[in-house]
Amino acid sequence: MFLKYIESNIVQILLTSVFVLIVYKFSNYIRIFYYVSKLPGPPAYPIIGNALHFIGKNKDSSQKFLKIFEDYNSFFRLWIGLIPGVCISNPDFIQKLLNNKNGLEKSFLMKYFGKEAMGDSIILSDVVKWKQNRGIVARGFTPLILKSYFKIFVEKSLMLVEKLDEKLNDGESFDIYEYLSKTTLEAVCGSTMGVNIDISNSYYSALESPFHLGMHRIYHFWEIPNCTYRWTDNYKKFNESIKTVREFTHNVFLQKKKYYNSKNNENVDEIKSNLKNEFKQPLLEYLIDFAAVNLDFTEGDIEIEANLAIMAGYETLSTTLSYVILNLALHKYIQNKVCEELFEVLGNDLDRTIAVEDLSKLKYMEMVI
Repeated sequence: MFLKYIESNIVQILLTSVFVLIVYKFSNYIRIFYYVSKLPGPPAYPIIGNALHFIGKNKDSSQKFLKIFEDYNSFFRLWIGLIPGVCISNPDFIQKLLNNKNGLEKSFLMKYFGKEAMGDSIILSDVVKWKQNRGIVARGFTPLILKSYFKIFVEKSLMLVEKLDEKLNDGESFDIYEYLSKTTLEAVCGSTMGVNIDISNSYYSALESPFHLGMHRIYHFWEIPNCTYRWTDNYKKFNESIKTVREFTHNVFLQKKKYYNSKNNENVDEIKSNLKNEFKQPLLEYLIDFAAVNLDFTEGDIEIEANLAIMAGYETLSTTLSYVILNLALHKYIQNKVCEELFEVLGNDLDRTIAVEDLSKLKYMEMVI
């Protein structure tokens, strides 16, 4: 009787089973969809969401985005196609979110786009894996490491000032971001990989390209699915850029590895001794030592973590510096106070360079940043 019932209703049973599986698989998305839809925000359309708000040139899209912030104050929702997003500008809300233990999972977009560019990094991994392994990467960015490479930062900063002086004398407007990003990239390479290098234009362009292509992809919703994006010219450009970036890191890694292998008296005990002094090592050197005594951590993992540290570090720093300088230019009173503090700490000797010990005295500048 039971078998006969199944035979006569096989289609209905299959459809019901498929429906239940879909609901189960997307239950978390459905829950998020439900709550996000209750938040205030601009009108959204089926399938494309708020994509129409961002069609056009970057400048126009940015103006529209700022207008949405004005209309909906400091908290609203946006739909990137079928992907929900919540935009927050209120510092109190942001603090609560960052301090919430349930808010540690990386966003879908960050994983979706980030892993294509940076690989399966610890920082982009699930919360459980991230908690277990975050210390590996964090040890590459300790104050002692940054202090040991402070001279590189000062040197690159002075070179930046010279370049900006030359550009200012031209009397023409220019985009300061390019100058800041190249300088921060060289500084980050120094602290991450322990090398003082002058960045080539090809490597810099290759690093910048994924960010621009990623933003272009978000604004053109039909390119978000991989099945359509793989047929575009931008996908080819993206892969070429990532290849250049990874080749650069790979070559630096090989040089470092060759240096380590040339140390004839090196052994596991000495490597473990180096690990005890890990807080003074650049990230790449620490990871090489770490992999020598942790065989599960491969050479590929080393390069992925180094790449991510460079890509995320330099872009964050250069963007932050750009906004700091922009706001200093817009608020002359604040700019004057920063200058006054610099003269108080460094004195009137214009040839004197800043030292590590001076940083703790620049209280007002720290607040500005």
